Order: sequence, then C-alpha cells, then structure tokens
Amino acid sequence: MHRASKPVAEDRLEADRDFHWRGGDVSRIEGLSDGVFALAIALLAIQQAVPSRYERLLELLRELPAFALCFAFLAWCWFQHFRFFRRYGAQDAWTFVLNAALLAAVLAFVYPLRFFSSMLVTGPLFYGGVGRGPDGSMGGSPALMTFYTAAFVAIFGLFFLLNRHAWSHRARYELDEVETELARAEMRMHLISVGIGALALGLSLAGRTALAGYTFFLLGPAHGLHGSATYRRVGRLKQTVAE
Repeated sequence: MHRASKPVAEDRLEADRDFHWRGGDVSRIEGLSDGVFALAIALLAIQQAVPSRYERLLELLRELPAFALCFAFLAWCWFQHFRFFRRYGAQDAWTFVLNAALLAAVLAFVYPLRFFSSMLVTGPLFYGGVGRGPDGSMGGSPALMTFYTAAFVAIFGLFFLLNRHAWSHRARYELDEVETELARAEMRMHLISVGIGALALGLSLAGRTALAGYTFFLLGPAHGLHGSATYRRVGRLKQTVAE
C-alpha cells in the first residue's frame, strides 16, 4: 500500500514530490561529487584564453550557445546524481565504486563535449555548416566522435547501474507502489540515453560522423514520450491507491 503518512523531506524538490527522500545529511560521497561537477564546469569556462583582439572576442561570443549547451548537459547530469543520492542516501562500497567511475567519465567527457557542441551548434549558426570553423574548414574526426559517444554511453550506463543497484535493495528502502514505479522509470530513462548513445556510437564506428551527431537530437522526443507515459502511469497508481 502507498503510505501517505510517511514523513517527507521539507527541502525536497516539488518535481519529486511522490518519492520520499531517504538521504540525510550530505555525505562525503556527495560532497566530492559536487566538487567534481564544479571542476568540470570550470574546465569548460577556462579552456579559452582571455581575448586580446576584437576578432577573437567575437569568436568567443559565437561559442556562447555551445557553452550553454555544455553547461545544460552537465547541470542535467548533476541533477540526476543529486536526485539519486537524495532518494536513497546510498553509501555502500559498490555505490562508491560506481560513483567514482561516473565522476571519472564526466571529467574525461568535458573537452570532447565542448568540441562536439561547437561542431554541432557553432558551425551551423555562424560558419555555414556542421563542423565548420572560422576559416570555413571542417573540423572533427570519426575518432573524436567515437570517443564522445563512448563516453556518453559510459556516463548513462553508470547512472543506470547506480539506480539498478539501489533497486536491488528496494526491500530495505521499503519503496511503496508509486516509488517503485518511479524507480523503474529512472532506470528506463537512463537506458533510453544509453540506447541512443549506442546507436550514435555504431554510426560513428561506421564512419557516419555527421549522422552520429544528429542522432542525439532523438534524446528530446524519446525522453519526452517516456516522461509523459510515466506521468500517466504514476497518476493511475495514485488514483488506485486513493480508492
């Protein structure tokens, strides 16, 4: 049965109101992770030297949309990480190992992410095509795209494994019906990301670099459909419990 009387964390996000947060005080694992995500964002910001010429300043300004995309992606990853540890408060050895691997993957992902974003956003907006630079030449390589897509798959594969590990201890966490469905949905969400990343990786290995890049535009519709289906499913569950 859904335990309506279960205490609810006062500071939890309204968007997660149907999942009781079992995490207590911020753990050392979370503190380290926040530092790593902050470092990743800092690496995005400081990789460009301070411009000394007007033309160079214009080039940097043209990179702002790509930087915003990178920032949004890292913020999304941070939110998924934050919500996982607030929901479960896990601090066991396997969680530590998976989390350490995730943080390493995020740091390794930073520079390819920035380059990929520039190729996919800055080129079409300002230089006349995907992958084009200020001189009109094509940048990037299949090898770089392969690394990017492999890192993407690794990050969301590790998110899936973290949630799968917590799921294996669902009896200990005493998840109710709604929380159980939300936990399943979280795993499905990460598998969707892994699947799209794996498709892009396959295209990259086949030499279809541009098509591999455009594959990531499937993320929005796929997650939108999944989120809508989850919302309806949770709504029906809550209605059943209320009856």
